[in-house]
Amino acid sequence: MAVFNSRDVSVTVNAVSLSDHVFKVDLPHTLNTSPSSAMGHDAETVTAGLFVPSLAISFRNDFAASQVYETMFTLFRARTAHAVVVIPVNAPVSPTNQSFTLTGIITDFPFVFDLGDTNDIVVTWANTAAAGLAVATS
Repeated sequence: MAVFNSRDVSVTVNAVSLSDHVFKVDLPHTLNTSPSSAMGHDAETVTAGLFVPSLAISFRNDFAASQVYETMFTLFRARTAHAVVVIPVNAPVSPTNQSFTLTGIITDFPFVFDLGDTNDIVVTWANTAAAGLAVATS
């Protein structure tokens, strides 16, 4: 079995490369469910609903121009959809190195300062595209 060790993930937010500030990417694959139980069932049953794309990325913050804070705050305040592209290995996209593109809005942009710690932020996006998460293999 091959084991994958994340060391060089590529992250682009609204065409700005922020890969060198990323230390975690959370791209959950989630489905809504609808109850389908009826009389006579001994257990609750559900049917699959819509795919719920979302994305959370943990960044080491940087206040320099065109870096993490400026990019995220500008997009958060604008409330407009933009593309976030994640590629597991910073190399050409291929069947074994797919790219994942979420078009969405920033829904959570918390800011916490802890004495003596790096200023890390976790930015969360919600999907705005009807097709959901786009996956490319080339």
